[in-house]
Amino acid sequence: MIQTLDKYTGHKKIDGVYQKIINNIPAHKVYYELFAGSASILSLITVPAREIRLNDIDPEVQQLLMDKFPNAIVTNVNAIDTLKITNRENTLQFVDKRDVFLFLDPPYLHDTRTDKELYKYEMQQIDHVKLLTEALQLNCNCMIIHPKCDLYNTMLYDWYKIEIKIRYNRKTSIEFLYMNYPPPTELQCFDYLGSSCWNRQQIKRKGDRLLEKLKKLPVLEQNYLLNRLKELA
Repeated sequence: MIQTLDKYTGHKKIDGVYQKIINNIPAHKVYYELFAGSASILSLITVPAREIRLNDIDPEVQQLLMDKFPNAIVTNVNAIDTLKITNRENTLQFVDKRDVFLFLDPPYLHDTRTDKELYKYEMQQIDHVKLLTEALQLNCNCMIIHPKCDLYNTMLYDWYKIEIKIRYNRKTSIEFLYMNYPPPTELQCFDYLGSSCWNRQQIKRKGDRLLEKLKKLPVLEQNYLLNRLKELA
């Protein structure tokens, strides 16, 4: 029995990992996660979406998610079937496809991990093929994380991807973030901007200095500069 989501198998609340994931999540109005687990990435995004939808096939996890995220829509259905319905009925189709962000962190292929008994609910290779087939038809921004392997690299060959090295129980896993969108220029959350802790600190200090200079200006000059900054959008 799962008592808490904090130590959920496969969570991504790992220093150096969650920052890279969040730094590649574009601005959105709807956040959707079909293999939610602990939903650790969502919990670290400081600017929540207008609507949050979570799903996990484990009913026990579903209840824990409902307790942790009371404002979210939390379901307990098969992720692949959900994607099929989504594509058939365009349930995620908004005026702008960028309104929706879908994060997929499925149970990893058996041959990409050392622990073969890692998940309570597993996926076979054919399930991964079905998942990726549906993901390729999505009409929204989608990010998938999975260890490096021929299947994902072949089926998602034209998706933008970033390599991540993750330490699991003293072993390093080479994984990729696969995205069906180009590198984002507007993020949902900027709190973790930077390639490392030192770089993030440098960016923060730079921002602090600029803000201090801005605060010292007369109000009209502040508003003038803020309006000029909008020209960059």
